[in-house]
Amino acid sequence: MIGLSTTFGLMLALALAGCASTPTQLPEFKQPPSISISKETVSTFTEVPAEDYLIPGSQVFVAGKGGAGRYLALLGMAIDKARNESQVGASADALRVTFDEQLAQALRTQGEKSAWQRPVPVLPAGGDVLVIPAARIVMREDESKADLSFRVTMRFNDAASGSQGRKNYFYVYGLRPLTGPGGWAADNGALLKQAASEAMGPLAKVILDDLAGSYRASAEPGQERLIKWKPLTSEQVLTSVVLREEPGYYILRPRFKDRPVTGVVVIAPKQLVRLEP
Repeated sequence: MIGLSTTFGLMLALALAGCASTPTQLPEFKQPPSISISKETVSTFTEVPAEDYLIPGSQVFVAGKGGAGRYLALLGMAIDKARNESQVGASADALRVTFDEQLAQALRTQGEKSAWQRPVPVLPAGGDVLVIPAARIVMREDESKADLSFRVTMRFNDAASGSQGRKNYFYVYGLRPLTGPGGWAADNGALLKQAASEAMGPLAKVILDDLAGSYRASAEPGQERLIKWKPLTSEQVLTSVVLREEPGYYILRPRFKDRPVTGVVVIAPKQLVRLEP
């Protein structure tokens, strides 16, 4: 099973780093907005930790070897990134995966299943919003296994400020070895690709529902349903706002110091979490 604390910490760090200056409130669309899918990836300067290693030609980041940057500044971050790169080694080709086509297909499929109940235009460029898929593989300290999560970053124009808004959607997936039998890189990345196909459908539906304003009421102050929960492999208790409960997963908005993190939506499969009283 998965250890969510590393992924969850990243979600908060990403959101809090830009929350003061980056709008996170989606525009109110009266009809399905057109969506463009990026073949590139998120900014390696401002949207991921500096020590994360991006496998060239992919949308896959490898992390887990960090800590030196806290003491050695830029030199330490470079060392950590090199260590994360070394973890990939000969598996780079197997993990050289992109997710834009899977996400595009999922958005087309989920249009009529979403709150819009009709097809949503998916364009190669020039859409009302831009979405950027990525995956993050985080090595455990003992290097025996690695956590996998998927992320879609949405960029949109904010009419109120005239600047670009941003929102992140995360799907926490699972834990396997990086290499060897049953690993993420085994059989030319077959399990990584399978995981992506399972994650993109829920991600697409949540994104489309959010664009339709489906979660606004459940996020209103005084209307929030809070849950406390633990990842299966952690004793850390997390508090989140339930935007919606689906048969197989929770759609959550994290809270940090009793305040909602408005720029992040988390899809947490029910089999990976324990509810707390």
